[in-house]
Amino acid sequence: MLITVPLNRRLHKLLNDLHIMDMKDELVNEFTDHRTTHSSKMTSNEALQLIKSLENKTVVRVNELDKQRKKVISIMIEMWAIDEKGKADMDFIYWFSLNYIHKFHFNKLTKSDLSSMISILQKKWLPWFYKQKKTNVDFTIKTLKNGNEIG
Repeated sequence: MLITVPLNRRLHKLLNDLHIMDMKDELVNEFTDHRTTHSSKMTSNEALQLIKSLENKTVVRVNELDKQRKKVISIMIEMWAIDEKGKADMDFIYWFSLNYIHKFHFNKLTKSDLSSMISILQKKWLPWFYKQKKTNVDFTIKTLKNGNEIG
C-alpha cells in the first residue's frame, strides 16, 4: 500500500525539523531499495521505517541541544544569574540570548546558536565576571542588564 497523505506530511515535517530536506531524495531512494526518490511513491511500511529512523535521530539531536542549554544555564548560575528562589533566572537568560545571540527563544536556539552562546560566555563573560568579583563582592552578571558592560 502506498504512503498515506498524513504519513507523508509526518515524514516531511521530520525532514524539515532536522534541516535535512535537501537529503530527502537520497533517503527515500535508500529506504525504497533504489526504487524511487519520491516520498509519495513509497509504501507505508518503507515510510514508517524511514520515519522511525529519523525520530531516533531527533531524540539524539534534542538530547544534544538539551545538554548545551544546560551548560549555558550552568554557566549563568556560576555568574549569579539566579532568581529569588536560587534557581536560574530564565528572564535574564532570555535577555542575554536576545542581546548577544540576537534570538529571544532560548529553547528554540540551534546547535550553532548554543555553541556560540557557550563560547561567548566562556571566553568573554566568565573571565570578565571573575575579574569584577575581585573588586566588587556583590557583583552579579545581572549588573549588565542595568547598563554596565565590559569594554
